[in-house]
Amino acid sequence: MKTLENKVFEGCASLHTVKIGTELEKLGQQVFSKCSALKQITIDTNNNVYSTVNNVIFNKNQTKLIYYPIALPEKQYIIPSSVTTIGKEAFIESKFV
Repeated sequence: MKTLENKVFEGCASLHTVKIGTELEKLGQQVFSKCSALKQITIDTNNNVYSTVNNVIFNKNQTKLIYYPIALPEKQYIIPSSVTTIGKEAFIESKFV
């Protein structure tokens, strides 16, 4: 699958883990919106477009933070120094907003 369409998993309360392979090229908006149990996201290190660090989705070179999962337990998050851009909806449902 090359694209995950907008809101494709919206409201999947039983979604705990997501593993994304090398083929994903486009992540739509709010793909994991209202996924209240999603705590673990991994992206294959050979994916040319996306990466993850501690379950947070970034672009490949980690200059753009794309998505912070709603169910992560942290009360604060330190944005890596490599990040120059934060996606419009990266923290839309997080405890930080």
